Amino acid sequence: MTHTQFRDDHTLLIANRALAYDPKEKEDGYTLSVSYFEQVGDGAVHTSVEDLQKWDENFYAGQVGGRAGLAEIREQGKLNSGKVLDYAKGLVIADHRGLRTVSHGGAWGGYRAELLRFPDQHLSVACLCNRSDANPSKKTQQVADIYLGSLMKPSEDAPVAQGGPSPAALTDEELAKVSGTYRDVATGAMARISVSNHQLLADILGTKAELRATGPTEFVTKSLPNIKLIFEPTSDGAPKKMRVAGEKEVVAVYEAVADYAPFAAELNALAGDDASDELGVSFRLGVIEEKLSLIAILDPGGFKRSGGIPLNELRPTLVDEFEVRGTSVTLHFARNSEHAIAGFMLDAPGARGMVFTRHTALEKQ
Repeated sequence: MTHTQFRDDHTLLIANRALAYDPKEKEDGYTLSVSYFEQVGDGAVHTSVEDLQKWDENFYAGQVGGRAGLAEIREQGKLNSGKVLDYAKGLVIADHRGLRTVSHGGAWGGYRAELLRFPDQHLSVACLCNRSDANPSKKTQQVADIYLGSLMKPSEDAPVAQGGPSPAALTDEELAKVSGTYRDVATGAMARISVSNHQLLADILGTKAELRATGPTEFVTKSLPNIKLIFEPTSDGAPKKMRVAGEKEVVAVYEAVADYAPFAAELNALAGDDASDELGVSFRLGVIEEKLSLIAILDPGGFKRSGGIPLNELRPTLVDEFEVRGTSVTLHFARNSEHAIAGFMLDAPGARGMVFTRHTALEKQ
């Protein structure tokens, strides 16, 4: 796999690398959307379709890792209740139209990827995209349908042909009833549902998706396959809850919250240097163009460091709480007895409750 590598230095030049892009929201064109920090492990891998074919074939040959090791990473997780999960050790074990599948996708910045395997038929489909609005999961399924369709159960993606419900046509007023800002009651993650050009849009978990109505309060996503959003409005029509459901069950419940728009003085009070003894770094927060931003990550000597969380705008979620735009990283600010900022607690995927203590207040940037 000579065209595959982990990029542990974001300044590294990679031959024939495809850059990634986000479509602009309110005008034609695109913006560059690539990572400027190191995320080695669950990300930062660069590869090609040709190299993925070699990776895929190793699951049959067992040349690297051995057959026992490859079988182990396909062992599905099991909860204490005895329920077996679809997720194994870095692989999703499921089925598509009645055929067993092993798969995994990826998304970061404007990159989207999917490798879908049908091990019993020895067929795999890899799709690598460099637009954030691409849907490689759907594309790999469509390609597989062409080759294996005669072996599959009837498709559920053709509701009209199957006699199922057609997409619902909703007015802007009906769409507005379910739009708003929602918060995951378990993780605190935010989701923003909005209406643009007669279309309902979801900004959730760092991904933007168009929604297609299947009823007045039920929607399916166009870019995230097999995901349904179910809204539960209150008696006066205002949104109250949003349930995110997968193929088999509800996977998350969100509650509607009021948008928080801090004044300039509030943002200025949040600017400063906050240090984490546990991580051995300081975050420098400042106000740039009337927005709180993470402007530098410093080592104990005060020198700027690369890697870690990307330097980015912090988007307000609730009072004294902000998320790093485009990520699942949240900062919960704490105050002392005099109501001054004492630091914050950082939550990120796989790591929660990291304490940062304020040691320098900054002037307005």
